[in-house]
Amino acid sequence: MVAASKTFNLRYQFLKKKELILLMISLVILITTVWNHNQDSFYYILSCNDGDTCQVKLRENLILPLRLVGIDAPEWGKSGKQPYGEESKNHLNRRVKNQWVKIDIYGVDKYRRILGDIKVKGSSVNLNLVQEGLAECYKGKSPKGYQRIQECKKLEEEAKKFRKGMWSSSTYVSPGEFRKQNKK
Repeated sequence: MVAASKTFNLRYQFLKKKELILLMISLVILITTVWNHNQDSFYYILSCNDGDTCQVKLRENLILPLRLVGIDAPEWGKSGKQPYGEESKNHLNRRVKNQWVKIDIYGVDKYRRILGDIKVKGSSVNLNLVQEGLAECYKGKSPKGYQRIQECKKLEEEAKKFRKGMWSSSTYVSPGEFRKQNKK
C-alpha cells in the first residue's frame, strides 16, 4: 500500500510539473504573439478546421490555434455537422488558407486558442462571414478591447433581412444551441 502511495505521489508531482511547463509554454506563446502583434507582423494561415477556427503559423515555425473573435459559425467537426458548417469552413479557407494575413489579437480563450480578427487587405474576414450569412455574432462575453460588436450585430441583421446563407433556412439553429443539443 505504501509503494502504491509513493507511485501516486510521484505521478502527481510529474503531472504538476508537466502542467507548470505547459503553463509556462502558453505564457511564452502569448507574450510572443502579443509582441509580434505589436510589431505589425503577419501570420500564415495553414488551414481552417471550421468557420471560426484556424491553424496559424508564426515566424518561429510555431503552430497555434486561432479562434475568430466575435463570431460563432455553424459547426463542422467534433461537435457534429451543422447545415452551412461546410460552406462556412470552405468560405474561410478560400479567403485565408495558405496566406499571410494580419490578425488583431484580443487574448487567449479557455481552450488556449488565440482570439483574433483576421484582416485581408484591411477588411475583417470575421465580419465578412457574418455579412455572408455564414456565421452569427458571438453571444458570450467579448474579450477586453474588442469593439466591433455593434458592427457585427448590424451585419447580422442585414444578412437575416436578405436571408443570406444560414438565415435562408427556416430550421436554423444557432451553433451554441446545436452544441448543447449534440453534447456527448
